[in-house]
Amino acid sequence: MVVRETFDGFALDSEARTLIRDGAEVRVRSKAFDLLCVLVHRRPRVATREELGSLLWPGVTVTSASLDELVKVLRRALSDDAKQPRYIKTHPGGRGFSFCWQPAERRTGPAEFRLLWQGRILPLADGSNLVGRSDSCDVVIAHDTVSRRHAMIRCDSATGEAVIEHLSTVNRTVVSGVIVKTTRQLVSGDAVELGSAQLEFRRASDATKTLKTSRATGHGSAKT
Repeated sequence: MVVRETFDGFALDSEARTLIRDGAEVRVRSKAFDLLCVLVHRRPRVATREELGSLLWPGVTVTSASLDELVKVLRRALSDDAKQPRYIKTHPGGRGFSFCWQPAERRTGPAEFRLLWQGRILPLADGSNLVGRSDSCDVVIAHDTVSRRHAMIRCDSATGEAVIEHLSTVNRTVVSGVIVKTTRQLVSGDAVELGSAQLEFRRASDATKTLKTSRATGHGSAKT
């Protein structure tokens, strides 16, 4: 079972055995990490106590209290509240647990923000947009120098604001010539470098303006 998922600012990778939140690794006990992987993999289905027991402690008989304690450990790591769960839901009658997080509804209709890369327009939805090389990202940049989870761009069409957050520990993020260490406000027309991939950030309201494509393409210009 391989699990690579992003949710609510978290990036979960079962193969690398990492849980990253906003660019920082979250330390999780090994069994609690396994529990999270199982629940995320099975969402929205309920994982029964019996199923979890056999998966987490194969060939070993454990008490129900052991699983309850593991759930508490996981909730602490996720800053989750058992009474008002955002991630881990306890189902009544001893049925089991499920991963209950749901993404916030995104604005429908034409995207207000976008990235331009190699002559293509990549829409950015309201809310969080994970940008990187991995197919699990919201915006995929298939370039060797782009990290699997390189940056997070948060957009708000109501205020007209957008912010980029650097996530990669290997490859840099540069906005209009300035290296981004943590976060930076984005302005329409900003040149964005992810590794050596050249992009441009634009607002849809600039539809009458000519939009430059990546300098690497050499294909002239594109319009919104």
